[in-house]
Amino acid sequence: MASILKWARSATRRKPSPPLRFPTTGYELISDAQPLDEEQIEGFKRGLYYPVNIGDMLMSKYQVVGKLGYGVMSTVWLARNLLIREIRTASSG
Repeated sequence: MASILKWARSATRRKPSPPLRFPTTGYELISDAQPLDEEQIEGFKRGLYYPVNIGDMLMSKYQVVGKLGYGVMSTVWLARNLLIREIRTASSG
């Protein structure tokens, strides 16, 4: 019976998704010298936050695909779980 369950689980498992490739041209680059909106919040201290970029991999299974918003304590990112092919949110800060 255990071997049947093992076979059933392996038959329904999907392969992990490959990471998306994002374009490297076709958009405006923002200078590091120009403060972003969240860097203008009272109490913001450069260097205290974890830097995240679109396309970054987190914990070897989440790929950052977009920025959802920010607040005083953190920034919320949209991420793809490449192992189970689901969309999740990730918070940094």
